Amino acid sequence: LRELGLCAPVGQGTVIDVGANIGVISIGMLQNREFARAIAIEPDPRNFSLLERNVRQNRLAEKMTCLPVAVSDRQGTVEFELSAENFGDHRVRTASHGTYAAEAFGEAARRVISVPARRLDDLVAELPSEWTQDVALIWMDVQGHEGSVLRGARQLLSRGVPVVAEFWPYGLARSGMSRDDFLDLTSQVFTSFWALRQGRFVQHPIGALDRLFDELPGPNDFENLILV
Repeated sequence: LRELGLCAPVGQGTVIDVGANIGVISIGMLQNREFARAIAIEPDPRNFSLLERNVRQNRLAEKMTCLPVAVSDRQGTVEFELSAENFGDHRVRTASHGTYAAEAFGEAARRVISVPARRLDDLVAELPSEWTQDVALIWMDVQGHEGSVLRGARQLLSRGVPVVAEFWPYGLARSGMSRDDFLDLTSQVFTSFWALRQGRFVQHPIGALDRLFDELPGPNDFENLILV
């Protein structure tokens, strides 16, 4: 991204870490001096307490803002299902419980809590301008809720901020986002994406996401993408 002029120079700008878990990505980026600041957003109370602890232990309190909310396309509260085995696989539960033909991981039996939900555009508007005026990257890992996050970030994305996101068709379907809806949404926001192929990033037009759905048909099939 930096080679192409699509991201702030090393040590500058803010990274927004959506679904920050315990801070591995955002804390690591600041420790490596990739960015000047980080906004880490994590809705699970247990993960969030560890996130705050890790920020303190790494002496990054002045460079990181941590928010205990779920990022979605609306304000209010959402149901949040907790994985008993994988604390990185907690997920926003939608009313429809998704459109995938079969449940692969016993999601229906998970314990569910209520957490506050906010649009990313609203969060950015409420934070001090020194934290948000130079957002350089959005890093997103929200277990299938990516479409809703993007819907609630249209104003921020209109600045041309690149996004690194997990692309997991099973998770998208479970979240209630249809293939056509996701393709329509991403085509409105982005023009291309990069995927890692044989050790190098290969650029594709955003319409090629349609083909990627077919290449990742199973519940364990996913890829990490750069969207611009």
